[in-house]
Amino acid sequence: MKYVPIAAAAVVVLIGAAITVSIWSGLQASNDRVIKEAVTASAEYAQLEIEKRIDSRMDALQRLADRWVKFGPLDREHWELEAEMIYKDFSGFQAIERIDENFLVRWIVPILGNEAAQDLNLADESRRMAALETARDKRSPTVTRVVELVQGGKGFLAYFPLYRADVFEGFILGVFRMQELFVHVMPGEISNDFDIAIFDQDEQIFVGQNTENSDMQAAVSRVISMPEITWTLRIAPAIRFERELYQPVVNISIASGVVITLLTAISIYFGISCWMKQQEVQVVNDQLGDEIGMRKMAEQDLHEHLGDLERVVNTRTEEVEKANADLRTEIALHRKARSDLERNQSRLRNLTSELSLSEERFRRTIAEKIHDRVSNGLILVKLRLSELAGESPAPAVKAIDEINSLISNAIDESRSMVFEISPPILFELGLTKAVEWYANSTLRESGLEFSLDLQEDFPNLRPDLAAAMYRAFTELCVNVIKHAGATCVHVEVKEKAGEACITVSDDGCGIEPEPDSEAALSRGGYGLFSIRERFIGFGGGVVITKSDLGGARVVVCVPIKG
Repeated sequence: MKYVPIAAAAVVVLIGAAITVSIWSGLQASNDRVIKEAVTASAEYAQLEIEKRIDSRMDALQRLADRWVKFGPLDREHWELEAEMIYKDFSGFQAIERIDENFLVRWIVPILGNEAAQDLNLADESRRMAALETARDKRSPTVTRVVELVQGGKGFLAYFPLYRADVFEGFILGVFRMQELFVHVMPGEISNDFDIAIFDQDEQIFVGQNTENSDMQAAVSRVISMPEITWTLRIAPAIRFERELYQPVVNISIASGVVITLLTAISIYFGISCWMKQQEVQVVNDQLGDEIGMRKMAEQDLHEHLGDLERVVNTRTEEVEKANADLRTEIALHRKARSDLERNQSRLRNLTSELSLSEERFRRTIAEKIHDRVSNGLILVKLRLSELAGESPAPAVKAIDEINSLISNAIDESRSMVFEISPPILFELGLTKAVEWYANSTLRESGLEFSLDLQEDFPNLRPDLAAAMYRAFTELCVNVIKHAGATCVHVEVKEKAGEACITVSDDGCGIEPEPDSEAALSRGGYGLFSIRERFIGFGGGVVITKSDLGGARVVVCVPIKG
């Protein structure tokens, strides 16, 4: 009798196993269809995306050719500037070149890495020659089959003929490197889950990264159309992709069948077992009655001890409330101390700002006095000596000429001191002209290479703001010259979102960025810290980041109005 629940449960397990195997077989057949549909849809999507992204590059080259035809031959500098913009905006280019009417390569962007193509005669190779003649004769863009690039590696060439008033003037040539181009134009979600290969006729010109673990039986091919040629795109699902798509469903179906079977078997087993146990329950109930009596006595003892516990809790609660009151008082004192500290810091910043303004006014006064008194006095002395030279004997004339030379040097030095102390150009022509003058004098004399990006319509600033911005710029330049170990500097002066901004970037040792701006400014030295404090008084600030040149990039901004 005791084996009846086990036998019934075993029968249910066998029936559930048969049903689970049948469901698994049906799911496997359905999964094969789903994988085939997913590969087909992915192939069509990849084909459209590749054609669209390559077409965008072709359109950019066609626009460059159209500007040549519409506006006439561009000068080399103009052409290289526009070609460089296309090269930077679209990845996959090896080079963009201009070919003359004799099929010779004349201009190349970029020249670095493409030196072997300079003055190359493209008519010397059959595939290049065939594409050149086709583009010239049909007056339409033409793409070569895969060729060996003179720069090394495989790629293809896109020719765009230049005709003005029916006069052939050469080509615009786009040189594409195969592997780099398709890595950028291939949709990322496709390349991760599928084995991808592209063929030019029977020659494989691109291969993805999942070739070793792919299901070639489910592969799908699509044709990629290019001017005058076509490529074949082959996509096969990666084994990992099939496993991720199929395995969860299989696991769920098998797990569900096993769980349902086990639950049913367990239910039957326990149903029968419960009926058999029902007779034993009565005996247990009698035992529980005795235990309940004992529990009532225990509860009575518990109530007696509960009163003592409540008294202890009340005492502890009073102690905690008193401690909380003391803590609130201490927090209030800390808040007051913090408020006083912030107020003192604000006063210190205002004092620093006033000190900077007073220093600038003092500098300007000194510069004006040097110019009005010292320089003008020296000029009058020089004029007077020149008059005396005409009236003096030869030995005296030589001495007067030496004195004149010394006075001329003193006049030059006084003018240089005027510009260093407080350049008049800052207040007469504005901040951008002062920055340009400083770069052409001090930076050039230091031996650094520099480039300037100055906004032509940069707004006129208040004298105090202009002076503060100029002083910050000169301090940053001095830091670069003395401490950065840089070879080149890039300076920008622009208006951004209502703020006047000066950016100084270099290729030197840099300042390591810190999560805390205070730490970054401290690593930059007292100069950067003083600039930050000065500009907080104006409502501005200083930001330090890593420069694209490899060194430090310091941006100083201040509101124009405020």
